[in-house]
Amino acid sequence: MNRDVARVDVRIAGLFLDRLANRVREQTGEARVSRQDCLTAYVATVLNQCGAGPIDTVTNAASYRNVVAPFVNPDVAVNSIYIVRTELERGAEELLSIASAIRRSIEKWTEPSLIAEYISVASQMMLDAVARCSSLRNRAHCR
Repeated sequence: MNRDVARVDVRIAGLFLDRLANRVREQTGEARVSRQDCLTAYVATVLNQCGAGPIDTVTNAASYRNVVAPFVNPDVAVNSIYIVRTELERGAEELLSIASAIRRSIEKWTEPSLIAEYISVASQMMLDAVARCSSLRNRAHCR
């Protein structure tokens, strides 16, 4: 598994990330850009410069646990994490534009109406999978 993949551990100082995030916020006007947005954009930018790119899609794990919506209950034990996909504009190789795109995408996908649609579709797909596996004829497909 993953024979062509090598683990790489990188340490980046928190002070560097703070400075980077502040620079991105100042230059883009995006006040809500996070350190994580900037770190992800930094990695994408480095990979683009190494010839691994162009990277046109970035995925992040996002949580909807703190979103104010009637279907979000902090007392319910559930995985409130889902994957947010950010499609980068063609030619978006600058850290500033990548970090901003990531933040806008995360904010868009943490809107209650979109989360409700996501939960509804995901729940139905899970129910369908359980129903398929409950049938005696299809049990071999559920292993």
